[in-house]
Amino acid sequence: MTRRWVVCVTALLLVFPMIQAYVVQIKDTYAMRQTCSGVRAGTDSRVDVVFYPNSTGTVTTLVYEFQDIGIIGKVAPDGSQDKLFMCTPEAVQDKLCTDKDLGLYLIDKPNLSGTSIQQQRIDFGASLTNQTILSHKVNTTGFYCVSVEPYGSNMAMSEAFRGHVDFVNSFHGQLPASEHPKLYFYGWLTLTYLAMAIAWLMLCFKYKDQIVTVQHFITGTMVLLTIEMACEWAYYSYFNAHAIDYLHFRSISGQASVTGMARFWLLLTNILEPARESLSFFLLLIVAMGYGVVRPTIGSVINKVYLLTALHFICGAMYSVGVTLVLLDIASEWVAFFIFPLAFTLTAFYMWILSSLKATTRYLSERRQTFKCAMFQRLNSILIGSVAFVSLYLLGMILYVSLVGPNDFLYQSWKYRWFLLDGILSLLYFVAFALIAWTWRPTGNNMRLAMSDELATDEETPGAEYEIHAIGQDDLDRDALEVDPNHLHQLSQAQNDTGVPPEYNEFTSDGRIELKDDKHHHDIEDDEFDVVFEADHDMSRRSYDTDQKNDHEVQRLRLHEEDL
Repeated sequence: MTRRWVVCVTALLLVFPMIQAYVVQIKDTYAMRQTCSGVRAGTDSRVDVVFYPNSTGTVTTLVYEFQDIGIIGKVAPDGSQDKLFMCTPEAVQDKLCTDKDLGLYLIDKPNLSGTSIQQQRIDFGASLTNQTILSHKVNTTGFYCVSVEPYGSNMAMSEAFRGHVDFVNSFHGQLPASEHPKLYFYGWLTLTYLAMAIAWLMLCFKYKDQIVTVQHFITGTMVLLTIEMACEWAYYSYFNAHAIDYLHFRSISGQASVTGMARFWLLLTNILEPARESLSFFLLLIVAMGYGVVRPTIGSVINKVYLLTALHFICGAMYSVGVTLVLLDIASEWVAFFIFPLAFTLTAFYMWILSSLKATTRYLSERRQTFKCAMFQRLNSILIGSVAFVSLYLLGMILYVSLVGPNDFLYQSWKYRWFLLDGILSLLYFVAFALIAWTWRPTGNNMRLAMSDELATDEETPGAEYEIHAIGQDDLDRDALEVDPNHLHQLSQAQNDTGVPPEYNEFTSDGRIELKDDKHHHDIEDDEFDVVFEADHDMSRRSYDTDQKNDHEVQRLRLHEEDL
C-alpha cells in the first residue's frame, strides 16, 4: 500500500510541472464559439488554438485583448449603426473589405500594429489528418478572448471542427488565471483554521474539567471548518492538475477517472458548504439562548433547534446539488423548488437568533449580571458588525457593476474578482467565528460562570436583585470581614464628634441617632457617607450617613436599613 502511494505521488510530481494551460473546448455545434480568460504574461505565455483530426472546411481564428474589442467589426453603410463582423460577399459589395479578406474578421483600423489583434485563416480541406495548433504569443498581461468562425458556401455541410483553446500562463497549472489565486488562498486559510483548532484544543485540554456543552459544539464547528477549507484547497488543486472542461465538468482527454474525481470534488464541496452554514446557525442560536452560560439546559427547545438545523441542511444540500446538476446539464427545472424552503429556514434562523439574543441580554441586564451581559453584548456587536459589513459589501458590488457594466466588470476585475466574490466573505466569516470562539474560549472559570450568578452592587438602580450566599453557623462573610472594622470606627468617630457622651444620644423611630437636647432642629445635609455592613443574625445591609449642622453644632448619623 505504501509503495503504491509513493508511485502515485512520484507520478504526480513528474506530470505537474508539464501542465501549464487553462483549457476550453470548442466545437462547431456550440452556439457560442468564443471564450475569454485572463492571461498572466511570462516567457512562454501564449494562446494556442488546437484543432483535432477530422475537422473539415475553412475556419478563421481571432485572438485579441478585451480592450481592443471596440475596433472589431465595421458599421453597416445602411445607417442602422449595426456592426458587421465577418467579411462576406455582401460586405465586399458594401466596400467594407476586399475579396482577399473573405472569411476574415472586419477590423476598423487599417494598421494593426500597436494592437493585440491576431487572426488566422486555415483550410482543413476534406478532412484534417493531423492535429493543428495555431499559436499566438502573449507579451502583456490581460484579458484575452478567442473567437473561431467557420466560413464556406455551405457551412452546415462542409464546415465541422472540434478542438480546444489553451491559455498558457506564467504559472504552472490548468486553473484559469482568475481562479488560480484561490489555490493559495484556501491553502493558507486551511492552515489558519488548523492553527486555531490546535490552539482551541490545547485550551480544552488545559481546562478539561471546566468545559461546558456549548464549547463542545464550537469544537465540532471548528473541525468541520478545517475539513471544509482543506476540501476547497483539494478541489482547486485537483482542477489545477487536470484539464477539465468547466462547462460540463469532464476531462478534456475523455478519461473517465478524471471526470469522476472532478465531479466528486464538486459535489463534496457543495455539500460541505450547507453543512458549515447549518452548524454555524445552530451554534449561534444556542449561544444566543444562553446555553451553557445563562442556563445549563434549554429543555425541549433543543429538539426544535435540531429540527430546524436538519431542515436547513437538507434544503441547502439539495439546492447546492441541484446547481451542480445544472452545471452538468443533467437537470434544471426542479432546482427552483429548493430556493423557497431554503429562504424560509434561513429567515427562521435569523429571526430566532435575534429574538433570543435580545431576550437573553434583557434578562441578564435586569438581573445585573454585568459580566455575562457584556459577553452577549459583544456577540451582538459581532453580528451587527457582520451584517453591516455584508450590507455595505453588497451595495458596493451593485454600484460597481452598474457603473462599469457587466462586460467591463468581467474584463476589469479578472485579477481580483476571486477576492471580491469569495475571498472577502470567507475572511469575514473567519474573523466573526474567531471573535465568537475567543469570547467563549475555555478558561478556568467556565463552570463557575455557568453555575453561578454575580452579586449585584448597584443598590439604587430600580429593579435590582441581589443574591446572598448561604453562610453556615461558623462561617464569616468575606465582605463583613473587610468592611466591619471600618464601619465600627466610623460609627464611633461620628458619635465622639458630637461632643456629647453616648448616654445623651438616642435612636429615633426612623433610625437616626440624635442629640437628646436637639431633636427638633432642622437638618441641613452638607456631607454624608455610607457605611455598609452585615449583621450577624439577619444579614441585612445598613448605611450610615453623617450630617453636619452649622459649625458642627449638631451632627446626626442616619441609619437606613434595606432588607435584601
